[in-house]
Amino acid sequence: MNLLFKALADPTRRRILQLLRQGDLTAGEIADQFPISRPSISHHLNLLKHAGLVQDERRGQHIVYSLNTTVFQEVFTWVAGLMAMEEKMETNRKSLLQDWPVWILLALDLAASLYAYPHLHARAFFTFFVSLGVYLLLLVMPAIDPRRANYNRFSGTYRFMKLVIVLFLVALHWLTLAYALGWPVSIEQVIMTVVSGLLLILGNVMGRIKQSWVGFITPWTLADEGVWNRTHRLGGRVRVVAGLVGLVGAIMGGTGGKVLFLVAVIAAFAIPFVYSYFDFRRNSH
Repeated sequence: MNLLFKALADPTRRRILQLLRQGDLTAGEIADQFPISRPSISHHLNLLKHAGLVQDERRGQHIVYSLNTTVFQEVFTWVAGLMAMEEKMETNRKSLLQDWPVWILLALDLAASLYAYPHLHARAFFTFFVSLGVYLLLLVMPAIDPRRANYNRFSGTYRFMKLVIVLFLVALHWLTLAYALGWPVSIEQVIMTVVSGLLLILGNVMGRIKQSWVGFITPWTLADEGVWNRTHRLGGRVRVVAGLVGLVGAIMGGTGGKVLFLVAVIAAFAIPFVYSYFDFRRNSH
């Protein structure tokens, strides 16, 4: 009994049990889900095995781990699930606290909407609710993504991306409010500048994103982690270049500047998409 409680007392071991509830895994596949060393994972697996919660079986060159699914162990796995749920709630609370710059931006955006309301009425709030909705979607995405464990591997980058995306949406909202209120705003030039800046900033962090619903999502990047990594390294560089080219287009202005900007934006999305397809085909052969 002491071994059982000791095995369940550690959050890493409880997370391993959660993973094994979804199916049998090798030690390497389990280790890929955690930002700790493989020897540490082996230690956790040995404790779970001694406690009778997991069992191992050699299949070819690999040792595969699975749950020891007797009724007694199922009860303890259920308890571990409740404890993991409590940890997830605590993690979400910490995420909300760490996102305080985003909440400040949204509060300022709401204040701008209230300022414009006497002139624009309900239209003043539309983009604010879009920004809030996008942030809430990004907030819950790690919980609904089948590859939710990967978010722990780029949590700092993901937090930065949430801030940048909300900042982008708030900037666009303020721009449209100023334009609608009759302020002297060159809306096309400012939009090109803001979009180019977004590409430039996000391009610098694309290579840190792990397989998830964030980034260059294609059937081929989701099917192969190697294709995902190579596509994001290339795509990050492409977006940085596209951002710089877009800024040049914004400065140029006129028809030539608009064409240059549009070509840069299209290339920022099309090149990684096409590359992921050919990279997947090359590796599958």
